[in-house]
Amino acid sequence: MIIEKKEFFAVLLSIVGLLVFSLIPAPTAANFFARGEHYFAGDDTYDLERARSYYEEALKRDPELPAAWHQLARIDFLEGNFSEALAEINKQIELHGTTVAGSYYVRGLIHGYRKEFAAAEQNFLTYKELHPNSWGVYNDLAWIYFQQGKYERAAEVAKQGLALRPNNAWLLTSYGMALSNLGKKEEARPILEKALREAKKLSPEAWSRNNPGNDPRIAAEGLAQMTAIIEGNLHTLP
Repeated sequence: MIIEKKEFFAVLLSIVGLLVFSLIPAPTAANFFARGEHYFAGDDTYDLERARSYYEEALKRDPELPAAWHQLARIDFLEGNFSEALAEINKQIELHGTTVAGSYYVRGLIHGYRKEFAAAEQNFLTYKELHPNSWGVYNDLAWIYFQQGKYERAAEVAKQGLALRPNNAWLLTSYGMALSNLGKKEEARPILEKALREAKKLSPEAWSRNNPGNDPRIAAEGLAQMTAIIEGNLHTLP
């Protein structure tokens, strides 16, 4: 059988294409994880569903990838899927312990939103031991105590956080609200006034940096809500 010149080159190109394709390495778990990070952490590319799909693909290739279960748990937490988030963060900690210390923080938040306060407290305290200079954990411990009506403890832990970050709007708000609920309204007023001043200095970008994982498109709204809460509490004071 005689092969025309045109057909010969078509077959040759097809063979070369197959050879080149076979030499391209298959995407690894790390590649898929990196794509998940692109969609989870990017201001312009934020897309939780895409991020989730890439993390899931990463775990199919390596079920013990160091931070993939952690990131899936964060996504489910942000979407209000607390049971799924808890199962995922438990898997993360079972596999990796304190390798990703923030997993204890995430588990504390999940338990906090499930009103499982003792478990939330324990996880926040574990994280605090690992990162004693993290102001956020003091604020979230104050949040846990405040929800239980433990205003003395809320005030105490918020004040400890303020020793690290004296101008932090979140800690000032937590401290002022705890003092107000203890009946110490005269002490609470200057604290909340300072909280309001500091909150008004924040940009939406700063709000996003202090609330990682949230959609950056809601940052301005989140900041406005924060300011409104402080103003609302000030209006209750003499």
